[in-house]
Amino acid sequence: VQDGFKDRESYASLDGKPTVTLNVVKRQGENLLDASDKIHALVKESEASMPKGLKITITGDSSNDTRNTLNDLINTIIIGFLLVTLILMFFMGTTNALFVGLSVPLSMFLAFVMLPMFGFSLNMIVLFAFLLALGIVVDDAIVVIENTHRLLHEHPNLSTAQAAKYAAGEVFIPVLAGTLTTVAPFVPLMFWPGIVGSFMFFLPVTLILTLGASLIVAFIMNPVFAVSFMEREEHLDRVETPKLTRGFMRAMGIMLALAVRFYVYALPSYANSTSSITQALHNNGRFLGNLLVTLIVLCFLDKYVFVYMIAGFQRSILPRLQNGYGRLVEIVVSGSIWRQVGIMGSLVLLFVGSIMAVGARKPKVDFFPKGDPKFIYTYLRMPVGTRVEVTDSVTHVLENRMYKVIGRDNPDVESVITNVAIGAGDPTEATASGVSQSHLGKVGIAFKELADRKGKATHIYMDDIREAVKGIPGAEVSVDQEASGPPQGKAVAIEVAGDDYPKLAALSKKVE
Repeated sequence: VQDGFKDRESYASLDGKPTVTLNVVKRQGENLLDASDKIHALVKESEASMPKGLKITITGDSSNDTRNTLNDLINTIIIGFLLVTLILMFFMGTTNALFVGLSVPLSMFLAFVMLPMFGFSLNMIVLFAFLLALGIVVDDAIVVIENTHRLLHEHPNLSTAQAAKYAAGEVFIPVLAGTLTTVAPFVPLMFWPGIVGSFMFFLPVTLILTLGASLIVAFIMNPVFAVSFMEREEHLDRVETPKLTRGFMRAMGIMLALAVRFYVYALPSYANSTSSITQALHNNGRFLGNLLVTLIVLCFLDKYVFVYMIAGFQRSILPRLQNGYGRLVEIVVSGSIWRQVGIMGSLVLLFVGSIMAVGARKPKVDFFPKGDPKFIYTYLRMPVGTRVEVTDSVTHVLENRMYKVIGRDNPDVESVITNVAIGAGDPTEATASGVSQSHLGKVGIAFKELADRKGKATHIYMDDIREAVKGIPGAEVSVDQEASGPPQGKAVAIEVAGDDYPKLAALSKKVE
């Protein structure tokens, strides 16, 4: 180590205080969540040996968004299973509804297993594809289970195994055709060229895998469930007085004991455990405990509440729905030929009118929608060759103007980071990362998660900041939010090409 003097090449600050910034970029193909956990652990371990007054702050941790999205997916799968079961139990009974509801997590699990075979990581597009497929995967299971239930009750001489076999065979071709027609519109997305195509490739493949998994669940797993648990004498329109059996209470007791144990693992005393299993139970203990308590409540509701609601629905509402639909079909298919011609003509007019309505009022077209930003970036570009000290002073002017918009102690703001020369370029422009560019500056505002914000929408802040940073002589200032979707440049790009650089520079100024 040699002591010496060197001109300062860059500046940085966090919430107005001088800072040394270190950008950590995950390697391609590595696990973002593991990398984030290791960084947090390393920082926590290093703080013990740091001098007093030195503070290490982690900002812009993108793993938080991934964790939230993953948790949302898991919650959506569970909520989807519960809602599907609750709705279908009125039509098919609790047992059959459970068979169909299980198709949601089982299809997702099979798709999860197949993803690594295609080299897919669990990224945002994959998670979005799973969310998109949630409402589709139950269709196949509904058809198979309902047909099995129908054959079992219409043909007393058939065993449950025979009914499941015949039911799956009867509907296999139409269900397969229906699934293929659902998949077909997504197939062209697999051949979308360019960077955007590489970005969107995950969506159709994940959907195809998930819908293919739903076929496996419907025609292989659901018949097994039906043979094992479906009851022939299930009268949904009649209710017997519910009884507390020893087996039911034992099952509820085991679930309650497990829930209590999971809640214990969620206590802070288990946070620093060295065991990976204990750490995983600590991180997910509250979620698992809540899930078991929810299942216990639903079991008691099904035994003492839902049975009466299902019986009333089967006796009064369902027959009315069936009779009403029967009368509607009879009106449509019967009567004179002119009635049928009128119905077909109305459908054609509706189709043509829909096309004309779209053509008459063209919808707003955007490549990728932008929501309420979590990050707002203000980019400063001074003339090339500007000293870094001058750029830093102008950047502080921008920072002060932005603080006048958001306030110094805004509870919705997580941090305000300023970079000059290094790490100050716009990521949508071709600037060398890690290289000192003394004419560039950037001020980034990081907001808290949307659920934790209590003030006005952040896009309002962004519009106000655009107005506040205008009028700085000799500076080009732009305000934008974090990039969303596939990599993309500016909305309009004008290139000036030639061999004479001075003329190009002058012409570029004229174009501006």
